[in-house]
Parts: sequence; C-alpha cells; structure tokens
Amino acid sequence: MPFKLKDGSWYFEAVQFVPGRKRDHKANALAMCPLCAAKYRYARDTMDAALIDGLLEIVVSAGEGAVEFPVLISGERTSLRFTGKHAIDLQAALRVAGEER
Repeated sequence: MPFKLKDGSWYFEAVQFVPGRKRDHKANALAMCPLCAAKYRYARDTMDAALIDGLLEIVVSAGEGAVEFPVLISGERTSLRFTGKHAIDLQAALRVAGEER
C-alpha cells in the first residue's frame, strides 16, 4: 500500500485506527497517503468509541476480500477499506487492547 514519490522511492504513513490504547498491536495500524493520514488524525469527526463499536459489529466472513467501514472526516462520509484478514485481526486486537491509557 505504499505510495511512490517523484524520486521513485516508496512512502506511506502509519496511522493508528484507534489511538491511545493500553497495548500496541500491528493490526491497529493503517497505511495511508500523507494527506489522508493528516485528515484522519486531525479532522476525523467519528469518535474513538464509535470506531471500536462499529468495527466490532461488522461480521467478516472467512475469505472475504475487502471490508469497507464508514468514517466521518470534516463532516463528510468516507470509507476505510480493510482486507478481510486485517478487519478480523483488528477486531481481535481491539477486544484485548483494553481501555484508553
């Protein structure tokens, strides 16, 4: 999921789906372009609790290719796209990661 820079090198920003958890999990990381990462970090209207509750409510079937998850950013609805495996891993991580720090 990296993005190619003008000099030919690859780049992405790692953003936590839900920041400030007691435990760190690889599944909590999202790979985004720099612009989307900044929007997600600083202009996301969807609260952390709603992210957690919403993702845990999604039923992911075995072998499901992609899962889209709605998020409000600057008052506009957009979607995050996860692979089925990433969504399942993230659901498991959120269940064991505990409350905010």
